Amino acid sequence: MRSSTETLIAALGILERDIQSEDGVANAAIEEAAARLEELERENAALRADIHAHEQINKQLIEDKRRLDWLTDTGCWLTFPSLSKHPNWKYGTARDVIDLARKEAQP
Repeated sequence: MRSSTETLIAALGILERDIQSEDGVANAAIEEAAARLEELERENAALRADIHAHEQINKQLIEDKRRLDWLTDTGCWLTFPSLSKHPNWKYGTARDVIDLARKEAQP
């Protein structure tokens, strides 16, 4: 069974307090190991958060690429003045405009 990092850090703290070494080297090494594990755990959490944020950005970029491909493949030119007169037009982003045009172009 694999222990959690928090459990290992707590166990190292107990060992650091319970071990009696004459020169204190063992205690210092255990204390430093626990501190490094805590630091690595914080950095790991931050990296995981960054990865999640980048995954969301990547999903949006993929969808934007699909929009651009659709515009290129259909030769469709969208202008805001003409779309603003469209009965289903709601003011929004360029993504909204392309999505509306794609939806209406579907058979």
